Amino acid sequence: MSSLHPARLSYYFSGVATGIEDCRPRLEEGEITYLGGWLHRPNDERGLEELFRELKNLGKDPRFVRPIKNVAYDLCWVAPKQLSILFGLLPEPESSQVAEAHAKAIAGCLEAMHSRVVRDGRGKISAVAFLHLTSRSLDPHLHSHVILANRVELDDGSCRAVDSTNIYRNSTEWSLLYRRLVAEEVRDRLGVVMIERGLTEPGGPTEVPGFPKGLATVFSKRSLQVSDLAGRWGASGRGASRRASLMTRADKTVMGPRELRERWASELEDAGFTVRQLEDLLPRVRHTSRSFSLIRRIDDSSRAEESLFRRVTSPGRAEGSVKLVSFEDDLYQRMHA
Repeated sequence: MSSLHPARLSYYFSGVATGIEDCRPRLEEGEITYLGGWLHRPNDERGLEELFRELKNLGKDPRFVRPIKNVAYDLCWVAPKQLSILFGLLPEPESSQVAEAHAKAIAGCLEAMHSRVVRDGRGKISAVAFLHLTSRSLDPHLHSHVILANRVELDDGSCRAVDSTNIYRNSTEWSLLYRRLVAEEVRDRLGVVMIERGLTEPGGPTEVPGFPKGLATVFSKRSLQVSDLAGRWGASGRGASRRASLMTRADKTVMGPRELRERWASELEDAGFTVRQLEDLLPRVRHTSRSFSLIRRIDDSSRAEESLFRRVTSPGRAEGSVKLVSFEDDLYQRMHA
């Protein structure tokens, strides 16, 4: 998350909003989404220019009870790497289903954030989301920049700033919520269940059981650049990663969607993997949300007499076990992979 002064808006609307920052000549239709108070804004170049002018002059809006310095905030939600790879390499319509799951999860996060950022739950917020597909190293990297206007419009016609303290303070919570929501969406749309990586420190579902081992590393060139440089420094932590990221920023190579997918398919093949391996992750029979709820009720009933602690820690469990996530009641269970 970063705050935006009027002077920084030019970069966002010349790079982020146009697709140049995403190493593409332009964003495609449907990759710009208006939310909240901007929901009915014209989704074209003219509408985007009007929004830019509105944000640039937001600090001069006489409706504000108190003056504001920042005119907006950039909230960036990043899909788990395995989901990004599925998006980039699965054929249609599955690829679009992953992108739609990502967008729906972000909308759910903003809805949940509403009561926190408007303080007393009253007022309307406005945001615009820009869908990006690549990292600076041209790997599949599904993420969205959500520009949240620093304005809460009240029923009496006045305006006030959003509660940015609450946004910063709960940034980890918003990340966890996004991962849970996108996992639910992917499960409902594609039948793919996602799991958490750790047991002691839940970080939200980020992995797909059976995902080809080592494939995520093939498409994580940017992360490897940053970690390698930080490692040579002998440094760790967010500050070191940020410095290493700035020092390894390569010039952008602009490529169209078809060129990107051809590049990813070639890299996949060169690394010894196939698209069929990814397609095999999708169940042949798709289950609805109702089906998953029924399975959970049956499973809970059959295990009611067995201690969760004994099941998780019982001897004889094979290495490489996975953790299944029950989204409704946060019940985590271990079972053989």
